Amino acid sequence: MIYYFSGTGNSYQVAKLLAYLTQDKMQNISTLKDYKHDDSVMGFVFPVHCYDVLDLMQDFIKN
Repeated sequence: MIYYFSGTGNSYQVAKLLAYLTQDKMQNISTLKDYKHDDSVMGFVFPVHCYDVLDLMQDFIKN
């Protein structure tokens, strides 16, 4: 599963390409209601601003 967050669409395009190349699914984290996974491999795609990870992504990854 590839989890992504995209503000302008660039990260969405990267996640879409990765999902296609790996034949995996992708999920926008901003639309998730309940987070439950059973995947042994996960990928994260998100923009980096000022050399820092967005708070939204930090919270998602911690949970």
